[in-house]
Amino acid sequence: MELKNVEKLEKSIVALTIEISAEELDAGKEQAYKKNRNRITVPGFRKGKAPRKMIESLYGDGVFFEDALNICYPKAYEAALEQSGIKAVAPADVDVSEMTEDGAVVLVCKVPVEPEVTLGDYKGLSVEKEEAKVLVADVKAELDRMAQRLARTQEVTRAAKKNDTVVIDFEGFVDGVAFEGGKGENYDLKLGSGTFIPGFEDQLIGTKAGEEKDVVVTFPEEYHAKELAGKEATFKCTVHEVKETILPAIDDEFAKDVSEKAETLDELKKEVKERLLAQKSETFERDYEEALLTAVIDNMQAEIPEAMIEVQLDNVVQDFGYRLQMQGMKLEQYAQMNGMDMAQFRGMFRPQAERQVKVRLALQKIVELENIYKTFNPGTINEKVALNGLSLTLKEGDFVTVIGGNGAGKSTMLNAVAGTWLVDEGQIIIDGNDVTRLSEHKRAAYLGRVFQDPMTGTAATMEIEENLALAKRRGKFRSLRAGITRSEREEYKELLKILDLGLEDRLTSKVGLLSGGQRQALTLLMATLKKPKLLLLDEHTAALDPKTAAKVLEITEKIVNRDHLTTLMITHNMHDAIVHGNRLIMMMEGKIILDIEGEEKKK
Repeated sequence: MELKNVEKLEKSIVALTIEISAEELDAGKEQAYKKNRNRITVPGFRKGKAPRKMIESLYGDGVFFEDALNICYPKAYEAALEQSGIKAVAPADVDVSEMTEDGAVVLVCKVPVEPEVTLGDYKGLSVEKEEAKVLVADVKAELDRMAQRLARTQEVTRAAKKNDTVVIDFEGFVDGVAFEGGKGENYDLKLGSGTFIPGFEDQLIGTKAGEEKDVVVTFPEEYHAKELAGKEATFKCTVHEVKETILPAIDDEFAKDVSEKAETLDELKKEVKERLLAQKSETFERDYEEALLTAVIDNMQAEIPEAMIEVQLDNVVQDFGYRLQMQGMKLEQYAQMNGMDMAQFRGMFRPQAERQVKVRLALQKIVELENIYKTFNPGTINEKVALNGLSLTLKEGDFVTVIGGNGAGKSTMLNAVAGTWLVDEGQIIIDGNDVTRLSEHKRAAYLGRVFQDPMTGTAATMEIEENLALAKRRGKFRSLRAGITRSEREEYKELLKILDLGLEDRLTSKVGLLSGGQRQALTLLMATLKKPKLLLLDEHTAALDPKTAAKVLEITEKIVNRDHLTTLMITHNMHDAIVHGNRLIMMMEGKIILDIEGEEKKK
């Protein structure tokens, strides 16, 4: 393969001109011949026994060309991508440009690549964040919902009222003809639930068991079954039973039934209020982040290739299809039920896919350190310039290993990012937010951190499950009430299995009884439980023996890759720096003197 030309086109497309030599193509034809010869009939030969030249003379020189090209192309294309340094974001559009006199073939591959992104003045964006409040009425409504879940029904002889349940047979007719899907027997229908089309349930109010009733309704214009949309229908109904709903009294006994902790109604109200407050806070935080992202992508400029959006659209539709499969339905059936063909169905998800692509592009610059300076003991004989105009940009998902001698500024950089001390000059951006002047505890909302000392980051006198509970509830309102629910305990067991250290069977063990490696692995799990925007690893395996260090690094790689975490990892081990992560930086005297990634890093 020879890469003959690389040309940038519009809309983030790069054209690679690739020549596959006659020798490579001939080798491909030989493979294609061996693969297909048993299916080709040649007079005078048994199947599979005719020589390649005989087949080509009979069917033409190009009989194996297409298959040979399909065999040669993947390897040639991958080699061209590596040689050019191009990173494809979707399959290339390939054309045969030329057949040379010596038998080579020239291909032009139009490769969609990530666009250059200009975010505009995103650092100054301001979005209003709603404050979470829980009213007395909110608590009452939640208690009523909890009571509904414990409600029971009882058959009555009176006429049906709203909120009663009627057991009915029904069959629907349009213009006197029964229609498909319009029949049911012994169906439990709660009146006022809105389960059936508007007007249906209201007409059954006042009926008694044993009565028959013709319910006349009009299907909505937007009804999913187009043949029924907007048409009047008559449902012949027979009422078999009328049942009223009996709610439990909301008192101290109710509190004990619905809660693992509360002993009184007042305690339950407090518990419900705390839960609602946490839920609202989480919702408002998510809404705030979405609004902020919308503001960022509205200001973003990028020529996004159509193929990049199509690939994401494929992923979105495929994910939706998997969820439908779990419910026993196929994509085609769902689309048909909603009166759409597959093209219209895909179009429904296009805005979502386009936004996801834009958000990913906008967040690639997840961390920026701009011209950072930090000097200790300035103006004294002990003055030390620790960071000297350091600049670094991390894209989303970058796993960067950091090396350098003592005093190079590695830990100072991590401490500056974490807010352990404020920088003298420069700017620190995390997830589009300027955190340069934020205190350490406020920056903790963005960060996860694991230190060198395995004793740091966990509470030795507390149990494993208690440590995990603290990590899970970090940043949320926490009451002083103790207790871990059964569902939380099962969740922690599943989380601990990834460590492969048997800790899932030791939830109630004191952390102080664990080995250094077990404790460091637990600390890593706790630091990543909330999926931080940036994970800081400050020589987190340096204090461990080589075998344990290798295990913790294996766990690190597994968690970082699984959760696509943006990570900065300091290490003194050159082998670890090269083997782990996708990018390596070397520091000296407070500056970055080497920054390599991808294939260059592997070499």
